[in-house]
Amino acid sequence: MSQNELGAMNKTELGKTEFGKTEISRGEDPQNPDPLFSAGRCLGNYLETVPMAMILAALAELNAGNRRLVNYALGALFVGKVSQIKFGFMRKGTWGRGRVIGSLASQGVLAGMAGYCAYLVRDYWGP
Repeated sequence: MSQNELGAMNKTELGKTEFGKTEISRGEDPQNPDPLFSAGRCLGNYLETVPMAMILAALAELNAGNRRLVNYALGALFVGKVSQIKFGFMRKGTWGRGRVIGSLASQGVLAGMAGYCAYLVRDYWGP
């Protein structure tokens, strides 16, 4: 049998092989990932959190929130994302310390901004 026939026999549903790897990652060195693949992951990670943070910042400013506080929160989000991408995803093996720091910073900023927006509209909740 040829190599292509053996590869086709090992595939299961959705492009997975019997070893749990997808077709894209087959033969890929985990210590040196493809730069384009890493950049795509960085963009996807950015698009998961930053639009929601921008929406929450706009809501805070529309409800007469402290502009300095909103700017500091967005600055912290920026620093967290830069550390996550530069010192996390782009490191050898893609598991640098910046990945954890950036993830916690992103989630903290989102939770803080949501709480601040809720605090700004506390008078509308009831008596």
